[in-house]
Amino acid sequence: MTLSEVGPPAVDPRLGHWLRRLRRTTDRAGLGLPPGPRSRGNWLTQVEVARLAGCTPRAYQLVEQGVRVPGPRLAEGIVRALRLDPQQQAYLNSLLNPVTDPPTLLDRAVLQRLVDASAAPAMVFDRYWTVVVVNAAMAPVSPYVVPGANLGAWLFSRVGRSIVGWERETEEFVARYRLAQAAYPAAGLTDPVMERLCRVSERARLLWAGAGVAADPVGKRWQVRTPSGQLRTYEVTVAQLASYAPGLRLAFCLPVSGPA
Repeated sequence: MTLSEVGPPAVDPRLGHWLRRLRRTTDRAGLGLPPGPRSRGNWLTQVEVARLAGCTPRAYQLVEQGVRVPGPRLAEGIVRALRLDPQQQAYLNSLLNPVTDPPTLLDRAVLQRLVDASAAPAMVFDRYWTVVVVNAAMAPVSPYVVPGANLGAWLFSRVGRSIVGWERETEEFVARYRLAQAAYPAAGLTDPVMERLCRVSERARLLWAGAGVAADPVGKRWQVRTPSGQLRTYEVTVAQLASYAPGLRLAFCLPVSGPA
């Protein structure tokens, strides 16, 4: 097979869409640029991004159109031009360097024993945030978190509003979900989970149309109002299980006693 038969490297269709959304939400003032004309809004133009990135307008335009894979130099220019933070840089790098999904070694019995060994609420969920296994201690936190349930669907439902700071949590979920999914080669722009969430939740649709990216926190405080009406605080810790099954994450919800 010759090089011409192989053809150019495939462009992840998410790349251009994300850069366009990011360009249109980047603060011009933060880049030292004057306000844009009201006729086109206050977002950056492709020409301005290209100038800041040190490339031709056509080169950057091809990237946003999904025609060109930016090389290392152009990618560095985009990072510099849009002032991407570490999470955004990680997202860009994942889209430019997809990896082949390794085989998943999924033994639910082993995972069940793992979460059952914890006296605190614990569960394992997959790359789509669908619960694989959960222990009995999770029931008092939320009886809706069961194997097969999707945490995103739960969060954007009526019962998900039992979480204190629901708006912040939904924003963080979408940003974390976007970064996690970037590690997998995309067959298209449609994500099966977010497609469903966007159909039933206007907030999910608005957040998914944005450009937010965030990494899983090492630990965080999480408050939820239980079905009995009690307000409980948990310290949530999430650990990757990449060596056992890529995409799986183990979450512990350790109860916090006293004032939150």
